[in-house]
Amino acid sequence: MSELSVYEKLFAKTDKTDAILVIDKRKLHVNKALLSCHSAYFDALFNSEFKEKPMKEIEIKDVHFVHFAVVLSLVHKNPIRPKLEKAEELLKMADRFDFSAATHYLDCFIGASDMSRLEKLKLADKYNLDLLSCHSNYFDALFNSEFKEKSMDEIEIKDVNFEDFAVVLSLVHKNAINPTKEKVETLLKLADQFDLPAATRFLDCFICSTDINREEKLRLADQYKLENLLVHALKLYEQKDHILFRRTTLRTYSDRTKARIAERLFDLHGKL
Repeated sequence: MSELSVYEKLFAKTDKTDAILVIDKRKLHVNKALLSCHSAYFDALFNSEFKEKPMKEIEIKDVHFVHFAVVLSLVHKNPIRPKLEKAEELLKMADRFDFSAATHYLDCFIGASDMSRLEKLKLADKYNLDLLSCHSNYFDALFNSEFKEKSMDEIEIKDVNFEDFAVVLSLVHKNAINPTKEKVETLLKLADQFDLPAATRFLDCFICSTDINREEKLRLADQYKLENLLVHALKLYEQKDHILFRRTTLRTYSDRTKARIAERLFDLHGKL
């Protein structure tokens, strides 16, 4: 009898396993409840009326045994560290079997790897990944340069509010946490501090949709270089309001914003 591979040893029979997945005649002992929790595919397989529901051994066809075992391991407490050159194969496998937790692990693994930025962006686009290092030069340098944090599993971020930081990070994810108008400037500062332009763009559009007054919108647009908000804020000044610009302390604004205000004044003057 041949010696069991590291994959078969990881998925050996225990008192917690209650099903066997068979790939190319090699067996992986698994827990149905655990797989069902992490995969809609296996939830349907084990808990619906498919013929496989009562079966103790289920054959999984047309998969690479090692790739499949690695992906399964990513939802366990002792995952098998994937190989970077196999990242896309593993992503395909996680996608096929709807393993969102495995996809999230690979998302973080690829983000912290030395894979080229272009290749990361391709994978992020193809598999809907939220690669932090693709969205932020700050984290790209932190994860991929020779900083000591590159090899660390846990990295402490100091001097930030946990909730605010979590909201800003979420703005580059597909399931963003909706910010509040009271926190927008705090979030803009964090997006600027950690070089997250995608979060800044989200906030740019978000502020336009709020009832924050036009003077504050104009100030934020100027200070944080928010193009959409600048256009929006200037449009809130109408013909009857043209005199308000002249009362504004224009020296507090950047030359860029002063020029845009002048354009708006000219536009309003032409309509008088």
